[in-house]
Amino acid sequence: MSRRESLSNKVAALDRLKPDMEVVVFVNVSLTAHRRQNLKDLEKEIITFPEVLECYTVTGEMDYLLKIVTRDIQRYELFIRNHLIMIPMIQEMHSTIAVTEIKDTTKLPLDTQL
Repeated sequence: MSRRESLSNKVAALDRLKPDMEVVVFVNVSLTAHRRQNLKDLEKEIITFPEVLECYTVTGEMDYLLKIVTRDIQRYELFIRNHLIMIPMIQEMHSTIAVTEIKDTTKLPLDTQL
């Protein structure tokens, strides 16, 4: 059984706007140091936040990319103030708020030919 399968066996596809989850934010995160323990500690914290739908390690100037969804901008601000900035290994964060959703799918391009 993979790590992902062991986390949850139930999935529900919801229209994000139906439960009034209107704000989508992509947050680039940079760590204070790149020690193995810092990575593990950050990932352990991030997994506990239901607002964080996706988390990736990335190359470039930042270390992680988070996709965060909240009901409104005020709740996003509270999430940042009460949770993300409280994580000691985070050095800096840059937020990009999505304005218009053009495409959002979970369908993989299995039949696509180049």
